[in-house]
Amino acid sequence: MSAHSRVGFSGQYKIQACAGSVRMTLGLPNKSSEAAELGTAVHELVECALRMNLRCKDLIGTTFNGFVITDDMADSGQVYVAYIRNILAERPNAVIYIELKVCLSSISDELWGTSDVVIVDGDTIITGDYKNGWVTVEVNSEQYIQAQDRTIMGNSQTIGYTLAAMDTLGLWGTVTKFINFIGQPNVEHVDGEIRSEEYTVEQMVDWHNAYRASHELSMRLDAPLNAGSHCKYCLAAGFCAPRIKLTVNDCFFDNATDRLNEDQIMLIKREIPAMRRTLETLEEEALKIARSGKQMNDFKLVKTISKAKCVDEDLFVKSAVIDEIRKTFKNVSKVTKEACEIVELDLKLKMYNKPKLKGMTANKKFLNAALVNTWFVKPEPSTTLVDITNARTAVMPDGRRDATQDFDIVTPVTGKTKHLDFEAI
Repeated sequence: MSAHSRVGFSGQYKIQACAGSVRMTLGLPNKSSEAAELGTAVHELVECALRMNLRCKDLIGTTFNGFVITDDMADSGQVYVAYIRNILAERPNAVIYIELKVCLSSISDELWGTSDVVIVDGDTIITGDYKNGWVTVEVNSEQYIQAQDRTIMGNSQTIGYTLAAMDTLGLWGTVTKFINFIGQPNVEHVDGEIRSEEYTVEQMVDWHNAYRASHELSMRLDAPLNAGSHCKYCLAAGFCAPRIKLTVNDCFFDNATDRLNEDQIMLIKREIPAMRRTLETLEEEALKIARSGKQMNDFKLVKTISKAKCVDEDLFVKSAVIDEIRKTFKNVSKVTKEACEIVELDLKLKMYNKPKLKGMTANKKFLNAALVNTWFVKPEPSTTLVDITNARTAVMPDGRRDATQDFDIVTPVTGKTKHLDFEAI
């Protein structure tokens, strides 16, 4: 198996609403983000705590997925861990499966994934999913099924894990009660940090049929496209014609108007997340085209302005504090612990714009420049696409300077002559 199924349960909200999204995104790289990697770290923390019968705070300072566990991360994970342990306390005969590999084999071997937690207690199956992010995820909401042209209530991801667990563990005919829950401790919700929903056998059979219909349609080479709010999760949003048309139609109404009315404004408001993703992906596609060597009249490639990043924030801060204490008490024979703590607190207030560490340039204003240079590294610049009138020097797709710019040129915006020589070539 590959690391992720191309039609996995986490992407079913999009796939079931737009079957064509599978063929449109085939082969496209799914880039991760810092928030996603942080979420993975907390998932690993939770798994470790559950397996080793520890509290999450017992693991503060340890590293998971490249992140050092902090108090906040431990507090978030513990909410989820405590909920699961309460379930087990109330159900002493229950069997728990942590990070269970499941496959909805009754429909397709391609429908597989890893469920955070599955608990089986007689005729009841409980499926849980931890969400570390700040975008609210509902455990029970409307899901549009394009293949059946109808909506159904539930969360397609947790429902999918439950159906797949039923297949994997061979529980059909035994289980009659299905409970799904989502733990999302970083989001305020009227229903609390842990939200659950119970389903009947009839409802789960209905979902099974919906999954089958959606999967069969999504595997077709002519699977239809359907633009909507789900496009914010789609990698093809930047070149999908129905999505672009919907974005344009929502922004520029066919009927002549001087001012949008309240209903029109709220219509656009609902689509903003998908529009934002569309425009960001469209910009990425334009950059790919430019980097491929296509000749452009209105745009040019330039080098990005890269910012230096701290390679190890904790060690950098410790080094800076030690250096500052040495400078402050250079001629003092005896220094108290309290005095050192005052110097440390004062320095940290200067080094941070809460909660983030200040950049290299800002820290150089009050720290030893050599020390800052030791801990900050500037990544190699990439290329980006700008308007042809931009004053920055154009580069070739491979990063070399564009020699055609090394002449006296007149910029259309200012009308001023700008001389560029050949010496840098």
